[in-house]
Amino acid sequence: MSEAEVVTLRGPGRPPKQTVEEVGAELNEMVDQLLKENRRLRRQIQRVLSPEEDLAGDDLARIQIALRRLHRKMAGAIVS
Repeated sequence: MSEAEVVTLRGPGRPPKQTVEEVGAELNEMVDQLLKENRRLRRQIQRVLSPEEDLAGDDLARIQIALRRLHRKMAGAIVS
């Protein structure tokens, strides 16, 4: 394996080096999780916006917090 095929990672609980394939697989898994969460949040938004649903202010606040969290996760995944 050449130096170009190894990516050094830092942090507790992580191996010191991973191959490009391992990093790619890990990123794919993270993206899949984010997509699932995004779909769930979109369904919640649709329920909030539909006229027959009447959600309390607490529900709307939870959805807004979840959307902010998703945005931060997506931005972090893209930057990393």
